[in-house]
Amino acid sequence: MQHPSPLRHSAVRARVTLRAATAVLALAAPLLGLPSAPLAQAQPHGQEVFSTPGSHPFTPPPGVSEVTVHLWGGGGGGGGGAGGGGGGGGQAAPYTGLPGSGGGKGDTGAGGGGGSGGSGGSAGSYLACTLKLKPSGAYTVLVGDGGPAGTPGTGGRGGAPGTRTFYGQSGDTGGQGKGGGDGRRGQPTRFGKAGTATPLVKAPGGAPGLHGHPGAGGQGGRNGAEYSGKGSKGAARGTTSPVGSCQGVRKMTAPGPVGNAGDPGDRGEMGGHYRDAGRGGGGGVNRPRCVAPARSGNEPCTVSWPGLGGKPGQQTTPDGQPLPLGTAIGGLGGQGGSGGHGGHGRDRAAGDKGADGRTATRAYPGRPGYAVITW
Repeated sequence: MQHPSPLRHSAVRARVTLRAATAVLALAAPLLGLPSAPLAQAQPHGQEVFSTPGSHPFTPPPGVSEVTVHLWGGGGGGGGGAGGGGGGGGQAAPYTGLPGSGGGKGDTGAGGGGGSGGSGGSAGSYLACTLKLKPSGAYTVLVGDGGPAGTPGTGGRGGAPGTRTFYGQSGDTGGQGKGGGDGRRGQPTRFGKAGTATPLVKAPGGAPGLHGHPGAGGQGGRNGAEYSGKGSKGAARGTTSPVGSCQGVRKMTAPGPVGNAGDPGDRGEMGGHYRDAGRGGGGGVNRPRCVAPARSGNEPCTVSWPGLGGKPGQQTTPDGQPLPLGTAIGGLGGQGGSGGHGGHGRDRAAGDKGADGRTATRAYPGRPGYAVITW
């Protein structure tokens, strides 16, 4: 077994003694009137969160000259659903000319088609950027708000009934519903020097959801047995939010995912002779549906929610925690209005007016953006 060299022991003891003497000297220096050596400062570490839409001041803490800015833009507003088409008016009872009979029964009007739902707004973009800052400088964080929702479309008016019984006048075709309004783009979230218009970092807001298409009106009695109001196609998906800008070192980007397309409206039912009036088609609703068949009996289908807004591309905070619920997501698209029922044909009398189509339900705005600054 080898024993350590006496020289090695001496060197170790010398280093320990020198360190101890240096420490004692540093503590005793102020008492002896000697200049003290500067002590090593610990690296600062922390973060500041900004979640309320609007402008917020930021000043780097003492000793901090570099930060990483994490920004989420506001979500786009959902598109408005469209109104349903009005039902066709009932036919007036035609005169048959048979002895002892005043006339027959008019045909019923067809139902109007349902309006489609609006598409969901896209999520706001995410951007992380590392910057060199002036210590104690004045900076501003501007958290973007979510985009407003599109307006709902109104239903079409029901068709007027036939009134002249001698000829069995047909009812009028119901009016087409009105299309909804597009949502609005979410506001960007920015970081920059106070009092300057050009930001150092910018995360764009989400693209808006698109409006639903209106349902067609149902045909009036007599023609209602052959033509009913068509349902409308669903609103198309919006667009992906663009990538933001960074005047430092770009760490990560994630464009805002697109919201889902709207649901199509249903076709109205036919009218006919001596039967109930055609029912209006259902409007496009935000209910889950299977969008792809399973490859085998054991695989579930892909489930989609029509009109659902996009979720953020980056769904965790810098420290790995989940984002606050709803941050930067796109708004839900509005549901389409149902079509109006067709008017009844009456026995030896004028027909009934078709029912008006229904107004679409409201869409929802996008949710506000978010900002986290770490150092």
